[in-house]
Amino acid sequence: MNAVATEERLEQKTIARESAVTTVDRLEQKNIARECAADFAGMVEWYRKHCRTNAEDAFSKATGNPQEDLERVLRSPLDQIHWHEIDNIATIDAEKALELWASIKREALEELQSGHRAAKTMEATQSHPWQRAQFLAIRQELGEEWRPRNGMERQLIDTMALAQANYLLWLTKLNCWTSLESYSEKKLADEGQWTPPRVSDSEAIERAAAMMDRFNKIFLRSLRALRDLRRYSRPVIVQHAGQVNVGGQHLNVAGASIEKEAASGTIHNVLVG
Repeated sequence: MNAVATEERLEQKTIARESAVTTVDRLEQKNIARECAADFAGMVEWYRKHCRTNAEDAFSKATGNPQEDLERVLRSPLDQIHWHEIDNIATIDAEKALELWASIKREALEELQSGHRAAKTMEATQSHPWQRAQFLAIRQELGEEWRPRNGMERQLIDTMALAQANYLLWLTKLNCWTSLESYSEKKLADEGQWTPPRVSDSEAIERAAAMMDRFNKIFLRSLRALRDLRRYSRPVIVQHAGQVNVGGQHLNVAGASIEKEAASGTIHNVLVG
């Protein structure tokens, strides 16, 4: 099989994917098909280049055994599934591939809402239970105080938790650098050697202080955004109003009863905005 024929088969697989997927939003359908096709094409190219095979063998290796892939992928953690694996499942059971994609999205949403998505950004190299629990403790404290009502407020809570966690991280560094003897000073005193200058100790300390201030400002900015969101999204309830001023515009209600209420002093003027 030549490269042109392989391209035609790839195009046919893409068309088949788009026609088979009918239960999801049309825009999402196109993006899923595009990602699956691109990943599958990348797998074909990887086998062709690194295994030194022709296009037909590379296509066969990338396709694999869909039935075995189905059983293996369904046992795999959802965050470790690749687009080409969803593609291989779709060749034998499009509905199962859609269910798998829905499960991936559902678990991603749960990870976001639980705070673990934000927590992972604090773990650049390794994940430790204590570090994860420390971040979630900050998030829980903020959540119990503000009791977020929707996704927007949850995102602001996460931003505040990240800012506070990074503030504490840089505060720890600052205290460490200002209270302990630097490595360059110790090496010079003990061995008569010095390390090439990069960032001076004083510059590192200033940087730590600046990072603390930066994250503190992020925290306060997010706090103000959350406060303003609560302040300006409250519903306004007007009861027994004869005349209501809305943004400077007068609205008369209650019809003929206004004069009676005015005489009895029960008309309420409310200014909103």
